[in-house]
Amino acid sequence: KIHCEYQIRECDFNGNDTYAGHIGITPTGIDYAKVKPFKSSQQAIDYLEENHCKWDCAMAVPFQGEVFDYDRKTKAVYEAKRQKLVTELLDLKAKILQCIRSTKSKTIGCKSCESSVARHFLNDVHCPVCGKLESFYSATQAAAIKSKTKQLAELKRKPLQKVKAPGICHVVGGWCAL
Repeated sequence: KIHCEYQIRECDFNGNDTYAGHIGITPTGIDYAKVKPFKSSQQAIDYLEENHCKWDCAMAVPFQGEVFDYDRKTKAVYEAKRQKLVTELLDLKAKILQCIRSTKSKTIGCKSCESSVARHFLNDVHCPVCGKLESFYSATQAAAIKSKTKQLAELKRKPLQKVKAPGICHVVGGWCAL
């Protein structure tokens, strides 16, 4: 969103053509050529040179090439694991909140501000007085949530396998000076 707003400001101040020097302006700054993908990048470059005018927006011309894409099988397995961990984490938090609310005592003490809060007012694990997150968890509850969060973070850091595959690439360019 910030990049888009920046590019709109650049268009307002500097113009919306390749001569302005900010060639990646989408959606107004790149004109995608409506042609069948060329067999090579050189044919796409030749088409670009012949069909682009000096003051027009940047032009993207498609060609058939090799792209690095995530292996679909690996991506599906990763997404299933991630979804399972997210669901388990949400279920664990809901179970812990239910456990906190259903205890016999009428109030619970916040570990941060030491205020006493009526359990039936708790809709989440934020303290309504000081606003601290998860201040009503016991040590074992906090450890269980930290473990699930750590598993999710480790999964996010794990790189997905990329493979070369035939696909559509684009040559992007334009004339800005002769």
